[in-house]
Amino acid sequence: MGKGLLGIYADKDSLQYVFVKKGMLGVTTKAPFPGMEPFGSIPGSDQSSLKAFLERIAGKTRYSIYLALPRDVFFARKVRMPPMYVEDALLSVQNNLPRYCHLPLDELYYDVHFSSIRNGIHALLFYASRRKIDPYLQVFDETGMRPFLKGLFPLSFGIHGWLYMQRYSYPLGLMLPVQDTSFELAVYGKEGFLYSGISPRVDTNPDEVSLPGNLSAGSADLEGRIFRLDHGREPVLPLPEKNRLGKVPLLSENMGIAAVCPALSGKQEISLDGTPPKLKRFRPAKVIIPLIIAFVLGMAFLTWQANKGISSKMEELAVLQAQVQQLQKQVQPLQNDLEVLRKSSQFMNNIDAFMASRPNLYTLLNKVAELVPAGTWFSNCSFEKGVITLRGTSPDAVTVLDMLRKSGVFAQVKLIGSVSRQRTGEERFGLSMELKEPMHEQRPKK
Repeated sequence: MGKGLLGIYADKDSLQYVFVKKGMLGVTTKAPFPGMEPFGSIPGSDQSSLKAFLERIAGKTRYSIYLALPRDVFFARKVRMPPMYVEDALLSVQNNLPRYCHLPLDELYYDVHFSSIRNGIHALLFYASRRKIDPYLQVFDETGMRPFLKGLFPLSFGIHGWLYMQRYSYPLGLMLPVQDTSFELAVYGKEGFLYSGISPRVDTNPDEVSLPGNLSAGSADLEGRIFRLDHGREPVLPLPEKNRLGKVPLLSENMGIAAVCPALSGKQEISLDGTPPKLKRFRPAKVIIPLIIAFVLGMAFLTWQANKGISSKMEELAVLQAQVQQLQKQVQPLQNDLEVLRKSSQFMNNIDAFMASRPNLYTLLNKVAELVPAGTWFSNCSFEKGVITLRGTSPDAVTVLDMLRKSGVFAQVKLIGSVSRQRTGEERFGLSMELKEPMHEQRPKK
């Protein structure tokens, strides 16, 4: 859903506000409830307009609130320290508050903005009298919105975040109107917010502005880089090349955007409302959680791609299976014909084998005719499983049997049944015999 932020700039004449949502896709203005404009301006004194505005939104929104006030409410001191940890730098500033601040410690609110510079730490200490800040905090208490107040600071500090997000070139100086007779000079560098001072002469020419010599960005670096924020005098701060906050109003259109930019930019935040100073710390969750989300989304995308590929391949496989079934139906008759041809070929081979191995019956019969005595006739002859069976007549059946046995060609020569004598004196008989050696037919070569 995104993080809801409300930026408010309250001065002596009006209140300017902006409701924004910060999400994964960027920053956009979004009204917290129907009937409320996402940004606008309310006329009236600073505290009266603030109370009317908070009463209108009380109980209807849980946006984090950031309040920016004019620079004349605050005091600023710059402190330069040798290289050290930021935690140690904060302790050093806190231990030396009585020396840096002209107000008693129990009568002020403070916070510190730190910047890493060459050969040291640059600290910009902001503090304000409780008598000036408490009326604003009382308005938040009376409207029940105090728990949502996350930041209270000078307008120039919020502008630092806006310049960073719009990618202005550094160093850069801004002359901000404070009162009718004075202005604030704010100096920004790539290191951070470097300087904030008030000049009593509002008509000072930017070329005549003098800066402290110990700034990391010296006056020579700022030559031609000091601008006015108001449009009444030149040179005016140029507009950014493009609004990198999308449809969020520019600083010249609504000062409330400056109040939320420190939170949007991810830089160090300060708040002069009595809460302890907070240093910007590395939070692993801010890196690990997006990485986990990106990993999960990546794996989900890859899984979706894989499932999509599998579904596509399954569809292709179903089409191929249907085609294979159609081909099988078309091939089945051919397979049947092929099986018939195979059986026919086998049958022909069996016939050829039989023809090649069968005995020459004509030769056998001629051999029998040579062996038997004259007057012997055979009326029936059969050959089965290597056994020859003969039936006929002869003057002497026993002589026929003896002569076939002595031939050396036949074996197991024996009579079948009984021998009967006919009226002509011939004997009718039957016999069976086997070949001792197969007598194959000599077939012509093809």
